[in-house]
Amino acid sequence: MVDQKLIDLARETLLKKTNIAVLTGSGISAESGIPTFRGEDGLWKKYSPEEFGTVPGLLLQFAKNPRRIIEFALNLLEVFTKAQPNPGHIALARLEQKYRKNVTIITQNIDDLHEIAGNTNVLKLHGDLFRLRCIKCGHREKIDREYLENYMKKLRDILSSPLKIVKEGKELLPRCPECGGIMRPDVVFFGEALPQKELSLAYIAVDAAEVMLVIGTSGEVYPANTLPYRAKQNGATVIEVNPQRTIFSDMVDIFIEGKAGEVLPRIIP
Repeated sequence: MVDQKLIDLARETLLKKTNIAVLTGSGISAESGIPTFRGEDGLWKKYSPEEFGTVPGLLLQFAKNPRRIIEFALNLLEVFTKAQPNPGHIALARLEQKYRKNVTIITQNIDDLHEIAGNTNVLKLHGDLFRLRCIKCGHREKIDREYLENYMKKLRDILSSPLKIVKEGKELLPRCPECGGIMRPDVVFFGEALPQKELSLAYIAVDAAEVMLVIGTSGEVYPANTLPYRAKQNGATVIEVNPQRTIFSDMVDIFIEGKAGEVLPRIIP
């Protein structure tokens, strides 16, 4: 049972302040059916991160077994295209829309759930599955769920015939409209640098924050795990909402144990 006094204190703190930074991790999206990457049922329990989480690994796997790569892509995309915002996402959007707060969402997730819920300022530290990037000229292009659903139809059609895998497999990735180069998902694979623009904007948002919410992240991944400490050092009130205690819990001003979808609607009514 969540302590009502903590709920009231968190609510009062949020409603009194204007500039709010929010750090979200895989926990909030897991409540929408997107499995975590590192959890018990996580993606890296089913697929080797060395083979499927790096660009060289993916290229090698595709050369050896293209069917397995296509099946991996289908499994991943089906989950992301079906997921819908949960009450936690919706509460964060309400904080921006109903209460007119300056809310910056800093997320480690690559889904589109914060945007669908209604938040307008979302910084994605680990990239965006709904954006393509040209590996040749760097051109970026936003895509939507309809685009991915059509792409999945193409993948299923290719899988229907071993001959199609051989003939059409090399044309799986779209071409850049600017230079004709190959477009890849604009997500951060293992060994790749985080997008510096988003990281810089995250630091600016944290430095300006009067309150920082930490939601659904264990704090294992650098440099996102430094942001709550930075906010605290700059005088912000730090509120954590997580199902269990994390490395942040002894540092924060308010720790509320529980799922985002259950707790956030109570502190953002």
